[in-house]
Formats: sequence, C-alpha cells, structure tokens
Amino acid sequence: MRVRAKDNLSIEHKPDNAETPLEDEFDDVERSFKDLLSFYGVELQSHGSIVIGIALLAFAMIQAKGQLSGDVFSIILGLMGAGVIYELLRLYVYGKLASSLTSGTMADYNQVKQKFEREHKGGAEPENWKDLSDLAKVNYFTSWKFERSVTPLPAKVLRQLVLNKSRQVKSGFIIAVFWVSSIASGLIFQSFNQGFFFLVTALGIGGFVIKHALWNAADARLRAQHDKSKIQAT
Repeated sequence: MRVRAKDNLSIEHKPDNAETPLEDEFDDVERSFKDLLSFYGVELQSHGSIVIGIALLAFAMIQAKGQLSGDVFSIILGLMGAGVIYELLRLYVYGKLASSLTSGTMADYNQVKQKFEREHKGGAEPENWKDLSDLAKVNYFTSWKFERSVTPLPAKVLRQLVLNKSRQVKSGFIIAVFWVSSIASGLIFQSFNQGFFFLVTALGIGGFVIKHALWNAADARLRAQHDKSKIQAT
C-alpha cells in the first residue's frame, strides 16, 4: 500500500537562533548605547581634568596668598570650592549614567519600554515607543536606570536637594556652597570679620537674585515661543 504525502501540509521549523522582536529592537539601539557610553566617557575625563586643574590652581593661590588681600583671597577660594563640588557632582552623575549602560539588561530595556507605553496612553507626545529615535530610547533608558540607582536614603537626599529633574546641579546649591567655602576659608586664613561676612552674604544673595531673574526670563521666552507655535498651528 502506497501512502501519498499531502502537498498542502508544510511545517516550518523556527531556527534555534532566531531572535524575538524585542531582541531585534535591542540590537538596533546597540549602536546608540555605544555612542552614548563614549559621550559619557568623554564627559568623565573632561570633568576629572577640571577638578585636577582647580586643585592645582588652589595650591598655587595658597602659595601666593601674600600678594592678595584677605577678602579677595577667601572669595576666590570660595569660588574654587564651589567649582570643585560642582565638578565632583557632574562626575557622580555621568558615572552613574555610564554604569547604567554597562549594567543594563534586555529585561531592563523591556521594563522601560512598558513603563513608557503606560505613561503615554493618555495621548502624551510621543504616543508610541516606536516613534522615538534610537538615541532617545537609550536616553530614556539611562534616566530610568539612574533614578533606580539612587534608592539609598543619602542618595535620595542628594538627588532631591542637589540635582534638578534634568540631573543638572542646582544653582542654588552651588551658591550655598560658595558661601560656606568663602566663610570657611576666611576663618582658616584669618581674614574673617563682620565686613567680610556681609560681603560674602551680599554676593550670595545677589547670585540668587540674578539666577532667578535669568530663570524667569528664559521661562518667559519659552512660553512665548510655545504660544507662538500654537497660534501658527491653528
């Protein structure tokens, strides 16, 4: 008895090494992962070099202390102290962002994708994860990893008091560091007096006022541009 094979019965075997759609997408953004990691590496080197430069400049200033008045000397050291703290915080941020790329997994990437889709269901722009560029996806991924990495209480306090939502160092914090550094240098090098205290305090308050004025001006300009774009769209 002869058995005929059915011509319409075709069985496709999926290769063992076939990638899922998520794996394909993860492979597509891999180049952006490398590009962003390279950028973070350059930033780490740049800020690290600036810290070393400020430290050397401060050492030279201390050696030449006799050529400057006590108030000017303490204020310059205060500015240097604020600069060092700022650069160290930038090193912290870029180090965390770089580690988020090197320690990221496909499961993390999928979790970020699902979080984005949940948050943008209500019509927020962009509505679809696929509408984002590969670099934007990676940036969203690093932001999510960064926020998860500041879970210990000291890191949370640092995040809230020192960094803004864009992970930039708050200008108010740097002004406060300048004030403390100037007062401390004045006490250490015996140039502190009532007049110096009022001078440094006035500089700090002036910095806050200028900072808020610039912030409000920038905010007003952005609002005007937004309103103009809405009018043109209608």
